[in-house]
Amino acid sequence: MCKPFDRAEILSVLSHRNIIQFYGVILEPPNYGIVTEYASLGSLYDYINSNRSEEMDMDHIMTWATDVAKDQK
Repeated sequence: MCKPFDRAEILSVLSHRNIIQFYGVILEPPNYGIVTEYASLGSLYDYINSNRSEEMDMDHIMTWATDVAKDQK
């Protein structure tokens, strides 16, 4: 199996409250893609790079940092 298939297999069994749920892949040339749960607020990347991220207070940032640190086991 090639690496993309290995990664898809790992993602298919991964379940965590802080990670978007992965449902599957589309492998019909020339259409390739991934299927995940709907993220109503868009991607984290888009959020961080938007004006909305400037509105985050220190409590919000510390909550995120704490959640990440707790899950690094």
